[in-house]
Formats: sequence, C-alpha cells, structure tokens
Amino acid sequence: VASLAALLLVVLAGGGGEERTRFAADSIAVLNARTGAPVGTVAPGLKICVFATAGNDLWACDADQSILLRVDTRARRVVDQVPLPVYHGSFTIGFGSIWVGDVGSPTVRKVSPRFRTSSPPIRLPGVPSQSPTGQPQNVGSMVTTRTAVWAAYGFPKRIARIEPDSAKVTFSVPLRQDCPCDALLAAGDGKLWAVGGDGAHIYRLDPDTGKTIATGRLHHGAVTGVAVAGGYLWVAMREDGGVWKIDDTGSSIDKVATGRGPESVAAADGAVWVANADDATVTRIDPGSNATRRFRVGHRPLAVAAVGGQVFVGLGQSAAEAAAGLSGPKVVRALSPDFAFAADPANVNGPGDLMLGRAGGAGL
Repeated sequence: VASLAALLLVVLAGGGGEERTRFAADSIAVLNARTGAPVGTVAPGLKICVFATAGNDLWACDADQSILLRVDTRARRVVDQVPLPVYHGSFTIGFGSIWVGDVGSPTVRKVSPRFRTSSPPIRLPGVPSQSPTGQPQNVGSMVTTRTAVWAAYGFPKRIARIEPDSAKVTFSVPLRQDCPCDALLAAGDGKLWAVGGDGAHIYRLDPDTGKTIATGRLHHGAVTGVAVAGGYLWVAMREDGGVWKIDDTGSSIDKVATGRGPESVAAADGAVWVANADDATVTRIDPGSNATRRFRVGHRPLAVAAVGGQVFVGLGQSAAEAAAGLSGPKVVRALSPDFAFAADPANVNGPGDLMLGRAGGAGL
C-alpha cells in the first residue's frame, strides 16, 4: 500500500508545491486535505453537477438525473439517493430539508430527505414564466443562512428570501447584471453575498433581511464560483486563472492565481479550495497569507468540497476524453465556455441550440 501511494503522489513543480494523483473521470475523487494524497473514489459513473455539505455529509447532484446523492464522508460511500420532483437548477441543504430550485421555472421545492415528500412549488415573484429573451426563468443559485433560504433566479435576475418554516417568500429585489447569466450566492461567517455572473456587480447583503450593505465590481467576464472564508469573499472568474479576494466593503484587495479555468470554489477547515477545470488540478489557498498548494487530479475538475480533513473533487471528462468517445457519420465540434447548447430538439432554447442542431442533422 505504501509503495502504491508513493507511485500515485508525485511532486511535479516547486513554488506552492504541485502534487499528482490519478482517478477515473465521472467520479468523486477524495484527497487528504493536508497532504493531497489520494484517499479513495466515490460514486463511479456519476455525471458531476454541484456539491453542498451539511455536517459530515456531502450532497451531490447528478447532471443526468433528477436525484441527489448523500455521501457519508467518513465512510466515503453513497448512503442515500433522494429523488427530486423537478430537474435541479440549483439546491441547498438546511433546516432539515433539501431546497431545490427548478431549472425551467422560477419555483423552489422543499423536499424531506427522510420521507421523500415535496412541498407544492414555491413561486418566486417579480418575473414572468418566460423571459422576453426566451431564457428559462430558472433558479440558478441557492444558499442557506442562519434564518432563511435564499435563491437567485429569473431574467432579469432577482434574489428572494424564503422563510424556512412557512416556505413563504418574504423578500425579493432585482440583482442588476449585464448578461443573461446566473448570479451566484455565497454565505458564511455571518455574511451573505450575491455576485452577478458578469463579474461587474457584487452585493453584500444583510443575511437576515436582504438589505444591501455594500457593493463592488471586478470586471466583465464569466464568474464561475464564489465562497466565503477568512472574513473575505472569494470569486473565481474563468478567464483570470484564479480567484479574487474581496473585503467587506466590496473592494478587491488581491488576486490569487490557481490554474486555468477555475470552475468551483469551496471554503472549509480554514482554507479555500478551487477546482481548475482546464488544468486538471485543485488548489488550496490559505485565506490569511494567500499561500497556495496545488494537487493534480486529472480529467476535468468541476466541483469541490472539503469535509472533515478530506477534499472531494467531482471529475468530469476532459475535452480530449469526451472527443475520443464520439463517433458517427457527422461529428460537430462546438466551442463554448459553459453549458450553452442543448442538442436535444425537445430542449431547444434560442438560436445557438438551433444552429448546433442543424449542423448535427437534428431537425424539428
């Protein structure tokens, strides 16, 4: 076992130290949070979506199915699968329930993980069922604070506060941003933040009332992840190869390089973790000193979480791996910074989908 671990853990470069591990695509890789040594693999075959944590449990959604997997992080195995009443645009865990945002409508469901029952849809106000641009009025980001559940949704974007006991919406205001993209929410250290997906709008909000306390901006680009750690907000932007460190006034005070294509950010155990999708790595950041350490996991890291001294990394297929599995008389290659295209004619959503479908021979 010792010799195998030695083979799997290889120092590649100096600086912050970069370690290499090997895992399978479409699975959750588990690393030791201190050393980066491989610990195991969970949920082989999972099409990675996003993660959430609650206590010693890791919750992961499956991009192919309307289910959530509950992983016992101490045993490192899936111990439950909870079916969802809608396809998840986002979810959060809190107040003894799973809160699921619909990918196709401005609604949230409160789901009991024990009894598998769901509330009626909680309609989020201020937006029509269909936006003027044809974008779905989905719920793209959700978090819980000490007193409430928060959801960012719709086009134009809004944020809503849901009272957990009554499941009633008690507050909703617009979130200005300059793109038809999702806004991202982050909560922690007694704070609530909303970050426009365009990178040009940052809001610090009162975690109980939603009142705006401070605002800020970075630059126009694609925001891919946010987290709160060490008294700061950490914002990943895909083009920047790292994360921005934001203080309580909404001002950026530093940028920490992590790797190409940062896709997900998580905070736990006194550290910030970043999944670098285009680098096949994850990076640990000390939020006080900004010191980094990078671990190679291979494939395409899309989600990251840290629980109980372990780091869980959701691995998708790299571009090369996905291309190697394609075959047929006509193969279309499309470049997109995100999940911008739907190839199924039943899910066409805008001219980009129509162009891709026509190029691939899929007609209506």
